[in-house]
Amino acid sequence: MEVESDTTPDDPHTPLARPEIDASSRIARRKHYSFRIKRAVLEGAEGISLRAQQNIWRPASNTQRLDS
Repeated sequence: MEVESDTTPDDPHTPLARPEIDASSRIARRKHYSFRIKRAVLEGAEGISLRAQQNIWRPASNTQRLDS
């Protein structure tokens, strides 16, 4: 036996499936944020390595000379 449903497909009370969302803008935004984070990390790493190199090769100004 077939059970009859009291709601029709056009009835506004029937649960709707998830509406389709255009994910292209969301994906583009994620890629942009990911790129900005990677760039910031790389720039920070470059800045740290440059500062480290400058500190290695620059003589300290507060050391006493051994010649005196």
